[in-house]
Amino acid sequence: MASRYNAKRDYGSRGSLLDSYEIEFAGRKGAIYRRADSASQNYQFRLYVREQKTYIRKSLGTAIHKEAVALAQREIAKIDGIVSSGQRIDSISVLDATKDYLKHLESAVSQGARSTQTLKIETHRIRQVSRFLAEKLPQKLRTRIDTIDGKTIFIDYHKWRCEQAEKSLKFFSTNQELQGFRKALKHAEKKGLCGPKNYPPLDFQWQKSARRSIESIDDYKVVLRGMRMFGDSLKGEMSLYYYNLMRHVFLTLSYCGGRSGEVLNLRNKDCIVHREKQEVHIKFQKTKTNQIQGRESVVFSTLYGRLEGKNENYLIRWLDDYQRYREPNDYVFSVYTKGSASARYEYYVWYKKMREFFDKKGGEYKRCTYWDTYHCRHRFVTHLLDAGESPEVIAAAVGNSGATIREIYNHLVGKQNAIAIDQRMMERYYIERQQRHQQFYEVETATSVKADGKVGELLTNQRLGEVQVDSTAPQRTAVTIDGG
Repeated sequence: MASRYNAKRDYGSRGSLLDSYEIEFAGRKGAIYRRADSASQNYQFRLYVREQKTYIRKSLGTAIHKEAVALAQREIAKIDGIVSSGQRIDSISVLDATKDYLKHLESAVSQGARSTQTLKIETHRIRQVSRFLAEKLPQKLRTRIDTIDGKTIFIDYHKWRCEQAEKSLKFFSTNQELQGFRKALKHAEKKGLCGPKNYPPLDFQWQKSARRSIESIDDYKVVLRGMRMFGDSLKGEMSLYYYNLMRHVFLTLSYCGGRSGEVLNLRNKDCIVHREKQEVHIKFQKTKTNQIQGRESVVFSTLYGRLEGKNENYLIRWLDDYQRYREPNDYVFSVYTKGSASARYEYYVWYKKMREFFDKKGGEYKRCTYWDTYHCRHRFVTHLLDAGESPEVIAAAVGNSGATIREIYNHLVGKQNAIAIDQRMMERYYIERQQRHQQFYEVETATSVKADGKVGELLTNQRLGEVQVDSTAPQRTAVTIDGG
């Protein structure tokens, strides 16, 4: 029985190869030929790429030998340039690359290396960027991934994303969405399918400041007032439970500077409560990829409450008055029906409902719909910087590095440095002015006394505060001083 035809092994064995010529260019050997089993007399091109172990075949579109040789040399030069830059000749499409990455994530989730929540988040981010590329690229998601110019294609992404989300109040971060798409490209790069030139750049100014701005520190009080109004409009035990959960997560974040993931992933065993001091010592689990381990922090009672004699801790109030499940492994902020599930999803659902309530309320509440969960952490850091704390101290409190704090809050760090420089200049000015006044006073004293040397010396010592009593001096001494 004849074996199945294999093009790699049996190519040319069918007798269909005509007029074959070897073409050598740039150190690579290819071939041009015509086929007897084809009605077209155009020359075909064939080249084996050793680095990628693949064959390139295509029609040259001409039956003239001289033109075919020139076109073949041009194809070899083009292929050599692509291979030299580290790209794959047989690159896959954008759709296939993202599917392959998500399949890789699903495998990691099944093995317990990644969480299901991570898979959901990464899938959402990649889908958003894929929607953008489908509108931008002529061939949509069938475009080869190595043909994307990352520096130009993504430049309008933020504008496009804002237009898509204009009617909805759902939170989004263009920076994080593009980072999710970068992960898919990096996974493809490991297989040699694309390179760094295809990545979305992360050095746009809007990406560094998109979530950092607070229109007014007073907006925090507006959000709290609106939050209480939103709670008054709710009915039902479950609705009130999730409202109080959302409120206490919001307040806890505002007073410890934690990340939402850190607080919502807290379990009862991670909290040590000191009710006599109204303090909660908590151990945050690792939530960022660049963290070696989790960190420890303390949630204190409110400053305003302590000043008013109301020593109250919002996290303790939640634990005592609203928490439903209190086993050590139960989540501090769990869903209504069971303690073994975090209420992370429910928190954002109810926060979105509150923002929709603000939007309908209008006025200052509608203006404050921009306030998202991250701004609680941002407000905490901003207050510490305004109080003169160093970036290193703040970084240790919120689980960042000093370099990150200086980069993100560069405008506030610069303001803090300017204030410190101004204070040092004022202190130096006062010292130099005092020295000048002292010198002027000494000169004036030495030239203004018109008396004998001993009386003048006595007067000078008196003016300088160095009074020396001379028992031999007369009790009354007449002294004449210029100016009366």
